[in-house]
Amino acid sequence: MLNANDPDTIFSLRLLRETITTGNRTIVFWIGAGTSRWAGYPSWKDFVLDLRSDFFKSTGGFDNNLALKLIDCGSFPAFLQMCKDLDRARYYRHIAAVFSPRAETPLYSRFIDLLRRISPVYAVTTNVDEELERNLNTPTVVQKSDLTRIVTLLQEKQPFIGKLHGSCSTVESTVFSTGDYTALLEDQGFLRSMQHIFTACSVIFVGYGVRDKYVIDLLSRDAAEMKLFGPGPHFVITSENASMLPGLHRISYTIKLHPDHRAAMSLLDFIYESIQVAKARHASAVQVESPTEAGSNESPGAETAYFISDFKPPGTWHTSQTAQGESPQGDRKEFTVGLGFTNDEIPLRTSTALHDLVVGLICFDVVYLPLFAVGPAHQAVGSQLFWEMIDSDSLRLVHSLHEPAVVFEGKDTAVFGSISAITVRNKEGAGPRHALEIIRKQISAAPGKQVEAEALILKLDAKVRTARYSETELPTLVRGSLLMPYVSKLLGIGDAILPTQVPRWLMFPYLRMAHLVHAGMICTELGIQAAKVPFGGAQLVSAAFGIKMGEESAEQYASYVLSGSFNTDLGALIQQDLRIFNAILSFRNSSEGLAFRRAVSSVLTVPSGGEFAAAVNAGLERNVPIAVLQKAKDRLSFLLTNDPCVCGSGDKLRLCCIPPLRG
Repeated sequence: MLNANDPDTIFSLRLLRETITTGNRTIVFWIGAGTSRWAGYPSWKDFVLDLRSDFFKSTGGFDNNLALKLIDCGSFPAFLQMCKDLDRARYYRHIAAVFSPRAETPLYSRFIDLLRRISPVYAVTTNVDEELERNLNTPTVVQKSDLTRIVTLLQEKQPFIGKLHGSCSTVESTVFSTGDYTALLEDQGFLRSMQHIFTACSVIFVGYGVRDKYVIDLLSRDAAEMKLFGPGPHFVITSENASMLPGLHRISYTIKLHPDHRAAMSLLDFIYESIQVAKARHASAVQVESPTEAGSNESPGAETAYFISDFKPPGTWHTSQTAQGESPQGDRKEFTVGLGFTNDEIPLRTSTALHDLVVGLICFDVVYLPLFAVGPAHQAVGSQLFWEMIDSDSLRLVHSLHEPAVVFEGKDTAVFGSISAITVRNKEGAGPRHALEIIRKQISAAPGKQVEAEALILKLDAKVRTARYSETELPTLVRGSLLMPYVSKLLGIGDAILPTQVPRWLMFPYLRMAHLVHAGMICTELGIQAAKVPFGGAQLVSAAFGIKMGEESAEQYASYVLSGSFNTDLGALIQQDLRIFNAILSFRNSSEGLAFRRAVSSVLTVPSGGEFAAAVNAGLERNVPIAVLQKAKDRLSFLLTNDPCVCGSGDKLRLCCIPPLRG
């Protein structure tokens, strides 16, 4: 996510949104090598090291000591010039081989999908590979020899991709060596085009560190010539905390959760949402294309999993808790956790917990519940069925070492608090509470059954998976999500409120956003493909992470398999007789059940390369094949109607309990 802990980022985003909303300056994307790394291409340094190895092994007269010296001091163009002068043919062959077309990757596909939504796209790139133009389908690609066309295309508002440093298909046009840069900077047409871009447009640098001297010089000249009204504004998305040139504004992001820098793509989401806000506000015509369909999300033989992030079965449950404490120094703090829903906020007050559990059991290999849901789940389905799910490895538990909370410091009347991640300590106070300690608080032994109960509790502990992310990551990512325009609109956050502040009147909306970010982190760490989020969560996830919601969901197909209808309340059906669970557990072990779960997995709307890497509410991007669906329905119907009735009457289930259950 974008780094909301950085004050410069907050104000840079506001300036960018203002720039987009007013529409006074055309947005031009400057796309650098960082984006090509998402496609599997090497960094500049890796490319240089690989070339050195090639020349060292294969070229006579190669001065390896000088090469290493140039590389160590970062003089890559000088080293490349040395190789080019020594063996021009080998030099060009190496470039052509390294930057040849690559197989599609999830990260680069997501980058292209996000960029494609922003239309029209005006882009220049220093990348010599041709992935951008091959995937973006922009009608006009301007090669290095004809870059003066960029000015005309901007004036005519025609989208384009300008290849500033050439293309690997015309390998002699590529710009890598000292001589290449010298020739580029002697091209007055190129310099005039670049100066026009910096003077008349707002440039957004993506995957580019703004280190080329000619770019720095152009930005500095722009600043010198625009003293009255100021230069730019231009923006760079970066994970570094570097000082900026005049007119260049830093938008930072965090790589704690994803070191591959995918968080930089959040800026494209921000731009897209800002365009839509401007469209709604000014009723202006903004053409937006839909993201392309993704391919199969399933790896053959991979285990599929479903995380029910908030499990509250029928009954009366607290949706939030508030506690107060005092430090040894006398500082008072108030902690609030939970979603804080009231009856007035939720139109349908019927619990979906059992319905969600049935969906998970029918459609996925494993269902994950939060560790704090052990007691409620045991109570909801009964002891026998609960332990059958544990024994069959159908049910596992997630132990999160940290939980999202809002903390107010000082007096009870404090208006502003902050998002935090709190850690409940174990009895010894030396670390987070142990999973066994949490389990024992929820499940206790019946009198005289202590030995048997302890064996079951230890078995349950073996089904716990621990999410071990850093305590500082959660608040950082939540604040980053609050920077997205749609999130601010949905939660009612004004510009005067910084992401580091939590107004008391917005405490629970912030906690609900934090719950979703937390669920996404858990799914990423444990490799869970789908998550059930609480009421209203799908809209917030879409706004925060820019992911597409599936038009259909796994629960519709689970409903059909069990009841023959696509919209049955499976929870109500199960509540009438929990022993239907027995047929579902048998169905899971059948070949039809396995085939159905694989089919669901292959069509999940999992945002490949995204920061929320799970299908929200088990959304599907396309239909489950009819043949697979029908076989699954027939098999489960057979188990329900031909087995002896679970009530113990001795009759067939279809003649005994099924009619009233479905009536």
